[in-house]
Amino acid sequence: MLKRARCGGFAMALLSALLGPTASVAGAEVSVFDRVGTVGTTVTLVVRTTDFFMADGGRTVSISLDGERLGTILTGGDGYGYFRLAPRRAGLLRVSARSGETEASGWLLVMEKTDRAVLVEVETVMKEIYLRPDAREACRMAFESLRRRYRLIFVHRFMGADFSRSRLAKEGLAPAVVIPWKGAATLERLREKEVQVHAVIGSAETVAAAGAQVPHRISFEKAKGAVVVSEWSDIEKRLE
Repeated sequence: MLKRARCGGFAMALLSALLGPTASVAGAEVSVFDRVGTVGTTVTLVVRTTDFFMADGGRTVSISLDGERLGTILTGGDGYGYFRLAPRRAGLLRVSARSGETEASGWLLVMEKTDRAVLVEVETVMKEIYLRPDAREACRMAFESLRRRYRLIFVHRFMGADFSRSRLAKEGLAPAVVIPWKGAATLERLREKEVQVHAVIGSAETVAAAGAQVPHRISFEKAKGAVVVSEWSDIEKRLE
């Protein structure tokens, strides 16, 4: 009975995740999308200007990276605007965008080409924490340990970037870059940026979509070709 109640509660949380971003976007006028790249490789920063639910193109947007102004761009008819650059240093860098009186920010994760990335599905993290609240501290400790050896890239399937960022921050897992998960297409785009994906941690669907091209696939669910774990501490051992 308790498990059923928890599952129902988690379903409600997911519904809020789907509705929550819509509400925030409706009131926002500029959004910044998180990006991942490597030192010396061209990466495209992406912003979007909106007016309630509709694209609001033809807006000038000032772009800054870690407080250093990069320049000004003009958004197109679809509200999207782009700024290309080749980062000169590695790190998790804050991207800020300002249009009129409205400002927003996101993250650019710049990796060395020798760094290894671990992709983590946000929905899996939230599900495990929600269904097993006693595992919260173990989850944080596991990610602290992983960050010492790898670059973490969080991916979302349906929660939305804004909601995912807020949940990760609430659980003490921020700051972190959050990008959408599109299966093999996401991995292909990362390879084009010379990002080495060492492992994927997520649901059975996510690790299956990653395929054999990823050396380590880890899940709390039974999945073909994946290592199944029951505790967060097991993940560290599997990646040693």
